[in-house]
Amino acid sequence: MKKNVMILSITKNEITILKKKKRSTRVFLPAIFISFFVLCFATNINFLAEFKENILRVYSPVSSLYNDNSGVVFTNGGVLEKDTVNLILPIKGAAYEILEDGTVEFVVQKSIMVSSCDSGVVIDAGVSLDGVKFVTIKHNASVTTKIENIEILGVEVGETVKSGQDIATAKVDRIVRLRIFQNDVQVSNLKISKSKILWEN
Repeated sequence: MKKNVMILSITKNEITILKKKKRSTRVFLPAIFISFFVLCFATNINFLAEFKENILRVYSPVSSLYNDNSGVVFTNGGVLEKDTVNLILPIKGAAYEILEDGTVEFVVQKSIMVSSCDSGVVIDAGVSLDGVKFVTIKHNASVTTKIENIEILGVEVGETVKSGQDIATAKVDRIVRLRIFQNDVQVSNLKISKSKILWEN
């Protein structure tokens, strides 16, 4: 059954309705299409392209980390566009030693929390072939950090993290290792000053 009325308002004592007039769909539909294309032409908008772009932005949020041709700027992309890094120690209050190859070994003492050395994106995490649990974070286009021998991992691959954000835990008296890579080569000439990790290119 076709509805021939439209409710305009409803109050406690009154319902206001509008009786619909029958319209010829043969005239109505062409008028809509003509008006639509005239509007698009007048405003110089490519509606289909704009619609497709909006759909992609909503339903396909591909990070520029994994797809350089996405054309969409996300938080992850902004993190990776940094020119410099400001690395901090991942474990507070831990005794540490810098080995010859640049690996920093921390002996976990008071704090068992492991944090990100700088903002970035988690690009790898899991357990290595020798059974060591690790997490790797990309901080900009050239610098990544890898933290090994952790206990409980609190982040996932693809997740954006902030500087100092807790990302894992470690056991007391365990040795946690930090390796820093620049352009996929481990940095060996490290020094630590006031909880900052520094090196010269």
